[in-house]
Amino acid sequence: MAINFPDSPVNGQNATLAGKLYTYNSAATSWLLSTAGSDVATAVAALVDSDFIAARVDPSSSNASDTAPTSPSHGDLWFNSTDASLNVYYNDGSSSQWVAVSGPNGAAGSNGTDGTDGTDGSDGSTVTSYANYAAFPSSGNAVGDMVFDLALKMGYMWDGTEWDKFSGKTAATLSSVVPASYAGTTGQSITINGTGFVVGDVIDFVTADTSSVHRASSTSFTSTTQLVAVTPQAFTVANGPLTIRHTSGTVVVDLAAVVSTGASPVWTTAAGSLGSFAKDATLALTVVATDVDAGQTVTYAGVSGDLPPGTSISSAGAITGAVTTASISSNTTYSKTVKASDPIGNFVNRIFDITILNQFSALYTFGSAVFNDGGIRGSVGPSQAQAIAALTITGYSAWKNDTSLFQVTNGIQRWTVPEDGTYRIQADGAANVSSQGGYGASIRGDFALTNGEFLYMIVGQRPNGTVGAEHSGSGGSFVVKETGAASVVGDILVIAGAGGSGHQAGFDNSISSANATANGNPGSDGSANASLAGQPGTNGSGGADNASGGGGGGGFLTDGGVFSTMVSTAKSWKNGGAGGVRDANYRGGFGGGGAHGNTHGGGGGGYSGGGGSIASPYVGGGGGSYNADVSSGNQVNTAGLTAQKQVGQITITKIA
Repeated sequence: MAINFPDSPVNGQNATLAGKLYTYNSAATSWLLSTAGSDVATAVAALVDSDFIAARVDPSSSNASDTAPTSPSHGDLWFNSTDASLNVYYNDGSSSQWVAVSGPNGAAGSNGTDGTDGTDGSDGSTVTSYANYAAFPSSGNAVGDMVFDLALKMGYMWDGTEWDKFSGKTAATLSSVVPASYAGTTGQSITINGTGFVVGDVIDFVTADTSSVHRASSTSFTSTTQLVAVTPQAFTVANGPLTIRHTSGTVVVDLAAVVSTGASPVWTTAAGSLGSFAKDATLALTVVATDVDAGQTVTYAGVSGDLPPGTSISSAGAITGAVTTASISSNTTYSKTVKASDPIGNFVNRIFDITILNQFSALYTFGSAVFNDGGIRGSVGPSQAQAIAALTITGYSAWKNDTSLFQVTNGIQRWTVPEDGTYRIQADGAANVSSQGGYGASIRGDFALTNGEFLYMIVGQRPNGTVGAEHSGSGGSFVVKETGAASVVGDILVIAGAGGSGHQAGFDNSISSANATANGNPGSDGSANASLAGQPGTNGSGGADNASGGGGGGGFLTDGGVFSTMVSTAKSWKNGGAGGVRDANYRGGFGGGGAHGNTHGGGGGGYSGGGGSIASPYVGGGGGSYNADVSSGNQVNTAGLTAQKQVGQITITKIA
């Protein structure tokens, strides 16, 4: 049944309804509940039946303010913000009013009866004090046991295997380390000096480049002012300088960047070129770096780039191998980056260059050589032994005994160029003064020659006899890159013409001496009477003869002329260069010397042959000359003079 509040109450009027005491507050125009539960629904249920409350109590109809809402409806809620009371607007059928369902807490009630005592807990661990860490018990301990070090004022707890410090005095200090620099190797002992060290402290090594932390393989307690830690691994220069980290319990102290980790190797071999080598060379080079850290061996490896094909570098720094670039057509430089490393990983790179030249290795070191006639006379050239005996050599000379380097065939001497370079070659044609003839020319030039090239030479010889009746011409001196029928003018280096022969004492004549130019000189009367023979050779041809006159000298391209009663004509270079032969007694000099005629002098050999004489004073003409050096500025072209050499000769000197 619904509660019915008194009509027209006055301030302070009380009413007991449904076992609850209410007091009317005229200022709030509300019945205030003196003793109300915390549950709003319970208080409301005491005012209205449950069906009504279910229909009317709507939290959305709640208000909070200092004064009661106007025009409330039955069941509305109002929170009085002045006294923190909750009120419901209630119509009891005869009156409507605000009724407080909760309010300020009342006075505290009396204490209730004490509850039953709980079960006692287990006893806590006790702490035992010892004079120092060394006195701590090492057996019979239980996990959690605690001890106290009186000397260091430190507390420790047993973790099952060792005593761990958990409390104590202030953090240790770190002052210095020894050594402050080392090679960076594993197992290095580092002494740490400071204060406040205790047993159980640990040391870490912290790298400078990556801040990686590496626990010492062991940390030994020496005293409260010194620890010794052992490096657990190798450290490179880049890792250093290392920071020493000291940990004691939970306290961490760093001594920053105090241990340098050695030095990288230092190159002693200069960067850049290691040299230039022939394309068939076998290399045997070594690059070297040193390590300032004692006891460390430097090793080497190629990093990038190329070495010459066929070569490699060893871990000892040796660059070896036979170059396999024999087919290259130009000088080529190979660059290789080489790394020099120490055992702990410190390294330094250096770039080296090796140039492979477009040339073969020197066969030997050459200075100079003079190829003489060796005193040999007549139409046939020297044998191998005679040519060797006639040589004058400066420097290495064993090459003369190696037929692959020096060989004589039919009097023509083949010499192998030993190394690339510039060579000065001088040829002197043979003179004929013993037969009242002329002198040979002297021709010199500088030439770039290549290792392995062949040079073919005829050293001009004098005529066969020395008696006054021998009037054959002398032979010219030839230096040519090809021999025989295959040779062409372009193969010539130098040719020095030889002197033609006189007839008898007192008949020397300038026409019998050799020219420094290409054409030979005519034999006597040869130019005066064009209808007769005895004309000089020109542009590489042999000189002419006539009837019983002297034989013409041989040229480079063609033989000299000869009358019918002679055994053979003077031969050109292309035909072997033999001197002309009249009979067993009268033979021109090797190198194209024309044969003696019937009291008539023979022409001298050369690039172009001298003409044979046909009339008084019966003097054969001197030969012509040739010099392929037209650009060096060092060429010498001298015609036959009384100051010239009397014998044929060729001199070769390496000048660059």
